[in-house]
Parts: sequence; C-alpha cells; structure tokens
Amino acid sequence: MLTPETTGTVVVEPHYKVAKVAELLDVGVDWVYERIRAGEFQTVVELGEGRGNLRIPASEVQRFLDARTITTKKNALAAAATAVEGQIPKGTN
Repeated sequence: MLTPETTGTVVVEPHYKVAKVAELLDVGVDWVYERIRAGEFQTVVELGEGRGNLRIPASEVQRFLDARTITTKKNALAAAATAVEGQIPKGTN
C-alpha cells in the first residue's frame, strides 16, 4: 500500500484563511479572530506577520464545530417534535 511514509510524499490537509473560515461559519472575520485569541481554535498556523497570514487547518474547524455542537436526546426530541408539529394539520391529532 502506498502511504506518505513509503513514498516520501508530504500530505498536507487544507488550511483556510481566517476570512474563509468566517465565510464557512457565516460569521464575521473579527469574531473568528476573537475565538483565536480566546484559544477556542487550538491549532492555528502562522505564515508570516500580521492578521492576514494566519491559517486554520480544516480538521481544527471541524473540531471547533464538534465542540460547539449540542446533541442531547432532549434537544433532538424537541427538534423532531417541532418539525412534526409543523406538518400535522391542527385538530387532526
């Protein structure tokens, strides 16, 4: 099997500029920088000096989202009930 170790190939995952992360999350760029300063993005690559030179690995964006995702049975049931409630005509249940 060919792997980076056997071929000598360097495998680099995608890294996103802060503006791209903001676009993906539908938030402002300043909000992403605030999360970086607060340590909520644990892995950030600096490719020079200044704000425009930071990159966030795709896996770190996913980790950040996973850490902020609320998936409890109670919330799932409430979401399902709300969805079903909107589909059942009133007076028929």
